[in-house]
Amino acid sequence: IVEVAGEAGTEVAAGDVIVLLDAGAIVLEAQGARSELQAAELDLEALLAGARAEERGIAEAELGAAGRELASTSAQVATARARARAGGGNEALDAALAAHAAAQTRYATAEKAVALTRSGPAEESVAAAHARVAAATANLAEVDARLAKVEQRAPVDGVLVQANAPLR
Repeated sequence: IVEVAGEAGTEVAAGDVIVLLDAGAIVLEAQGARSELQAAELDLEALLAGARAEERGIAEAELGAAGRELASTSAQVATARARARAGGGNEALDAALAAHAAAQTRYATAEKAVALTRSGPAEESVAAAHARVAAATANLAEVDARLAKVEQRAPVDGVLVQANAPLR
């Protein structure tokens, strides 16, 4: 208890604050709950907005580069095969095939990245983000309800009967 409205016999009107409780910890908790809710709402908003144009551009540029690399390694494989058939050995062909396999993997990965930037968020991610917003909203409501009880108000007009609560 931080403050009591007066001594015994003090007249109070309905709605007057008659006892003020320490609110320091609850105020800090409310600030944290508001920040948590704001972060959850921003995360949901960003998720629903999908990939930004810059992200799509980067993914498409990677796909273009991977496509050029794939074409280049295909040509290297063809050249190495021709040399191997002509008796030039298989070492160059093995290296070209390994580079081509790596290029195929890079291209497939880039294709998936482009598809992800175009498809939007997964339903599970959206549902989880909505749940986080709902939980943060409920937490803030609970903290605000406790904060509202920091000021104890007179329910009706009257007279304080006893005012000897210990102050901190």
